[in-house]
Amino acid sequence: MPDLGISVLLKGKNMIRLLGGLWVALKISLISVVISIPLGILLGIVMTWKNPVTKAVTRVYLEIVRIMPQMVLLFLVFFGTTRMFGWNLSAEFASVIVFTFWGTAEMGDLVRGALISRCIQTLRHEVVAYPCYFFGMLLVPRFARHIQHCPYAVGYSFCLGYHTSSSLSSSSVVPTG
Repeated sequence: MPDLGISVLLKGKNMIRLLGGLWVALKISLISVVISIPLGILLGIVMTWKNPVTKAVTRVYLEIVRIMPQMVLLFLVFFGTTRMFGWNLSAEFASVIVFTFWGTAEMGDLVRGALISRCIQTLRHEVVAYPCYFFGMLLVPRFARHIQHCPYAVGYSFCLGYHTSSSLSSSSVVPTG
């Protein structure tokens, strides 16, 4: 059987160091997601406003996040803040800033799409016109019937968490100290 190098994990303190890195990655991911979700919801609401200046600013922000690789953002925040402002950020804090910046844009775009979708428009109309309907002998809010038409509403938050945690491998390149 070929040697896969798995024995290296069990030598010395390699496994403990890897588990320590896993903990740091999970901590950065969780903090970023917890901050990104409410900010993204607010940004998504702002993105639906009809004001052309607001639309232009949010569009530029979204395009910067889409075009710029996260590695470049990490280097800009980590090294750029030191160079421009004299701040000495830790690698973890710089990663939280970048992934919150990125996650807010992603969540905002998803919320914007959900708010302008036909599903939400139908929900708004029916909730106002018919607030409740009978399901057998049970009086159920009207919007509950349409949850099956919006399966992605909750899943987007989980996708954001997954993508943030899977993108953390790039933050390991930033020096820690």
